[in-house]
Amino acid sequence: MKIKVARLGILFLGLANTAFICRTSPERSPLPISEVGQIIDVTLAAFLPEHDSLSRVSVANRKIRLDVSRTLVAFGYQPSGALFGSLRLRSAVAPAAKSILEDCSVASPSVCAGLGWGAYVWIEPVSVTGSEAIVRLHASWVDRGGETYKPGSPPVGKGIQVGLASDAVLARAGDGKWSFVRRGAIAAGQ
Repeated sequence: MKIKVARLGILFLGLANTAFICRTSPERSPLPISEVGQIIDVTLAAFLPEHDSLSRVSVANRKIRLDVSRTLVAFGYQPSGALFGSLRLRSAVAPAAKSILEDCSVASPSVCAGLGWGAYVWIEPVSVTGSEAIVRLHASWVDRGGETYKPGSPPVGKGIQVGLASDAVLARAGDGKWSFVRRGAIAAGQ
């Protein structure tokens, strides 16, 4: 477990934001942006459905804060806010950057005002073929103990940043659409 938690911490290392729209490496051709959007939607629906809870607060109330730039870099694009609309996401997400975690801590209680009640998420491909994709979802949120969620109000107490990383196996159907097949191992921790 200690190795998984340490690995999870390493996976949360940030990437610098730029304003270019292009592919990051000529040797790796990324999936079309619309397919990246499908993969994001399918993965979020499998791991973070709105009716599920993260530390006693529903995903619907937490709101998913998707690090679009970090996800796009992982899929072979350079980050750009302009590409967010091209993803054509059906999931209820708001674009975010890793900077919303700057005042959060996994070691001691902190205010974590940037993230608030939200859940910071990014997704990366592990393996992609013509018929199968294995992607890893990374999620981080604040466990605020007994503090009650109040709609429209920011949290007032401190909490500990917690999270998970898990793989999802997806399959491409004959019509080209991606669907969820199964979950892989889950690494959870502070």
